[in-house]
Amino acid sequence: MEQRIRELLGLPDSTPLKFWLRYWNESVSDFTKLDKFDLHLDNPHFLIEDVLSEIEYNSFQNSDNRQYFKSALGKCLKNDTAFASLCRTQCALALKDWDSSPVYIRTLCQEMLQGINEKYVDTIIDKLIEIVDGSETLTPSIKRQICNYSDLLISELIAQGISAEDISSFLKEDEVVIDAAGNVIVAGDSFHEFSKDSFSTEEEYHETIETYLNNRNAKEYLGNLRKQYLKDSKEGYVLLRIKGVKGKTNFTFQGVHFYSVDSITYIKDSHSFSDIEKPQEDFEFINLAVPVKHKYFNSSIDYALSKATEVLDFLSLDLDATKKISIDRKDISLVIDGHECGSTHDRTEDPSFGEFMNRIESINLSNIQEEISGISLNSHNHIAENDLRKISNAVHWYNKAKTAERDEDTLLYSWIAIESLLKTNSDVQEAIISEHGKRNTLSIIQEICSGVMLHNKFYTYAFNYYSYIIRSTTHHDNYFDIPSDIIAKASLYHKERGIMIISRFFNHLNEIKDNVNSEILKHELEELDEFYSSVDKQKNYIKKIKNDLLLIYRLRNLISHNATYSRTQTKLYGYKARVICGNLIQAIRHHCQKYSISVNEAIVRLHTDHLQFMANIEHNMKTFKGLL
Repeated sequence: MEQRIRELLGLPDSTPLKFWLRYWNESVSDFTKLDKFDLHLDNPHFLIEDVLSEIEYNSFQNSDNRQYFKSALGKCLKNDTAFASLCRTQCALALKDWDSSPVYIRTLCQEMLQGINEKYVDTIIDKLIEIVDGSETLTPSIKRQICNYSDLLISELIAQGISAEDISSFLKEDEVVIDAAGNVIVAGDSFHEFSKDSFSTEEEYHETIETYLNNRNAKEYLGNLRKQYLKDSKEGYVLLRIKGVKGKTNFTFQGVHFYSVDSITYIKDSHSFSDIEKPQEDFEFINLAVPVKHKYFNSSIDYALSKATEVLDFLSLDLDATKKISIDRKDISLVIDGHECGSTHDRTEDPSFGEFMNRIESINLSNIQEEISGISLNSHNHIAENDLRKISNAVHWYNKAKTAERDEDTLLYSWIAIESLLKTNSDVQEAIISEHGKRNTLSIIQEICSGVMLHNKFYTYAFNYYSYIIRSTTHHDNYFDIPSDIIAKASLYHKERGIMIISRFFNHLNEIKDNVNSEILKHELEELDEFYSSVDKQKNYIKKIKNDLLLIYRLRNLISHNATYSRTQTKLYGYKARVICGNLIQAIRHHCQKYSISVNEAIVRLHTDHLQFMANIEHNMKTFKGLL
């Protein structure tokens, strides 16, 4: 069992190839789940598209946005050799005359974007092959390069509209199906240079394929990724069912076909995976057929859902506004040439299953009732009514953000909550930002929220990894192979057997790093150690949060003022806005309760606490690590 866990996790990952494979899969998984705040899409494709939209919608007049884009593009030119090799001349010219004619900058950016679209993915793939296959040992420099170019490639694929779910399959071979143990269970009649007819048994054929798969190098893995990326598109349709309408119909609206199954069907197979075109005796449902240029399943579904939502929004103008018209996500099907090529079934749309999951996932208040009673806003804490209302309004919008179906709504609702809390009078603004000309909504939000997020990371970052390692030693057969003496010395066991003492974790961090069998974990622990040892790392984190908020605010304005936005970026930054919003509400509520002060006073206190924290940052880092 112990060895099987290690095999499934790819441990040990001590070679450049194994390190890259683990890092790639974990990074793509992070974007698939979208539950990790420090994710980023810092690549030249997104950046240049942002510059172009800034010129189109704001005439390049916003100085904060303009300077941020200039700085970010300069970093790309310096740190991204793939981008530099393609766009060095245009980028250097643009940076030299950044504040000149927007038309001039737009022309250069369009040229750079063309170069990126044509050659950037290929260039990064070639670079990764060179690094991974060309390196015999896994040095810190090689690890940094692998991480950097993997991040760039993933973000570029996402920038081109490919879903993270599809990217996760790009390293797999289309011709075979393998189980969790790595055994081939299905294979076509031929695979690369192997033919099934050349083998005496199917088992022997499968074993040969397994041997090939287990001995692939980076060139072969990335060659398959390149093949997936470059494959031709196919004309097809994504079929969706509409909720809130019924009848017999057959018409096309904005390129989307509205139909009932008595008039036409798209699936010509006698047997289909889904029920999307199976008639119901008691109800005349209506489907949508959205034309797609299909390459990747999830990306086609995402596009179709976005297009269908847009069309239904428009159509609802001429229908009964009191009745909600929406997409039934229970069954979605992809059809090409009359054949159902894939379908998705959302069980949460099933009422009985939804009720079952609601019961399973319900929070047990009996276990936390004392904690809840201790955070009451209107009892024993003397919170003024207007402040209580202010916090309650923010919580309302925050909850709407958490339950919003659309990413743009998540971002907008989160921003409403943030801005409603931090919209203060001139005295409070002056206490936070001394320079009169820089007192604006965004600056106040950046100052307060960056401090809140730094404090949150400072006090949770190490504990999260500490807990993660404890779970591996206690519940999962110690799959990182940490020696028992280090487990004891660093208190790396479950809290039922001992208490979590963060100082012991830090005191023995070097020993943990030196002895774990995972280079990925070692790399992450090295980054953690640097964060708690470097003032610059702390300041850089503050800067990153401020930049995140700048981009969130920019997207908010694009949505509100121009009704346009990047769907891919909105998904990530909507999530980030929601996380920042939740942390801000908790911080303000905590200060109001602890010190019996108003919201405005809590905001000022958050600011002064942060200034004091940063003034004593070296002392605070040593104290947290148990060195003082």
